[in-house]
Amino acid sequence: MIIIDIFSVIFVFMILKSKDQISLLNPVFLFFLFHLIFITVRGVQIFIFDQEIIVNKWFSTKVTIAEIEKAILVADIALLAFVLGFIPIRQRRRKKVSVAPEKNVIARKRLKKRYSFFLTVIFLLGVFGVLNYLTIPGVVNNTNIDTNIYILMLTGFGGAAALTLIFERGLKKEYLIFLAIMLLIYAIQGYHRYRVILPLVFLVGFYLKATQLNFPPLRYGLIAALLAIFIFPLKEIGKKIQKGEQIELIEVAKESIDGLLGGETGDLSFIEQSGAMIGSIDDKNTYFWGTTYLPTIFFWIPRSLWADKPALNFWQKEISTSGRDYAKQGQVSLLSGEAYANFSYVGAFMVPLCLGYFYGLVYRRAMVASIRHRHFLLLLLLNMILFQVWRDGLISLFVFPFINYFPLTVLYLIKKYKEV
Repeated sequence: MIIIDIFSVIFVFMILKSKDQISLLNPVFLFFLFHLIFITVRGVQIFIFDQEIIVNKWFSTKVTIAEIEKAILVADIALLAFVLGFIPIRQRRRKKVSVAPEKNVIARKRLKKRYSFFLTVIFLLGVFGVLNYLTIPGVVNNTNIDTNIYILMLTGFGGAAALTLIFERGLKKEYLIFLAIMLLIYAIQGYHRYRVILPLVFLVGFYLKATQLNFPPLRYGLIAALLAIFIFPLKEIGKKIQKGEQIELIEVAKESIDGLLGGETGDLSFIEQSGAMIGSIDDKNTYFWGTTYLPTIFFWIPRSLWADKPALNFWQKEISTSGRDYAKQGQVSLLSGEAYANFSYVGAFMVPLCLGYFYGLVYRRAMVASIRHRHFLLLLLLNMILFQVWRDGLISLFVFPFINYFPLTVLYLIKKYKEV
């Protein structure tokens, strides 16, 4: 099966290359990279280098090679479907989204007045949320942010506010410093790692559009390599800082590299976790027929007002057994696994196909729009959360824009269609 996956990856890369889709600003290329790193590389480690299955350290009911093989097949179907949906057979040329230069001046004056108040409010809420609801060394706070959806939103407002300022005002030093401070606080708190990673995706995308590049210059390669090494153990680093323990960065880096190369870090086990869930679905011979998406309708209601509100991962609880408790352990289904849980192989193809088509529409509009246009803002927002969608399923496409990055969503909604 891993040989089929390798050929699929090569085939997809050739398609992307021939269609000139190789860019870190392009969602189909990002989707391809996620698959390459977490599916293909991990599959090679397991099937060619015979490395141990990580999740079997957690489950008493062991995950089998056959289950992982099926999960890879389902993921391959999802990858091909996303590419097929993203790149239409016939592409129509679109007119560039812009307005006349003289109207730009008038529009910018209106924008400055209209958004100044909004940006100020978001900035204040961001600082308030970070200082009041995040665990910071030296600040005692017993608030459990995971139990209150609105407090969870406020904790993310710091990073979202910084991104909003950068999008509207540009890559100015003061806004970049503000973002760096927010990310540093998120990094040392020790639990929500995505708050550090995702804003960097947004920032890179904005930079690439501003410089008209497909990839950052090579001089940023060292920074990217260091981030890749320290991102995986970031939770452990944060927890050690919270406890006041000494951190040896060289030792941490060595352990991180050894864990990645040796296939011993849980962050590489996505396909194994997905395989376990697909295996459990087959064992129970049950599908959810789209009901896994229903919690997106009422996720915004606080649990304090609705104690029995269905959890976003309720379906994982239903397929859990004593030997594999997916919901309790916070397991990852992948987009392909979630789609399979709903509609079997048909879902594994149709859901990514529709998602790819949606991303393709957004991308083509954004790339002919100016850097301040709402179309490009939507692309940055969707690209930023794409990894969460690929990893956790389609439900993240609805939750993340409205909970974790609500200021950016509001900015998109209040921008007029023809604004630059």
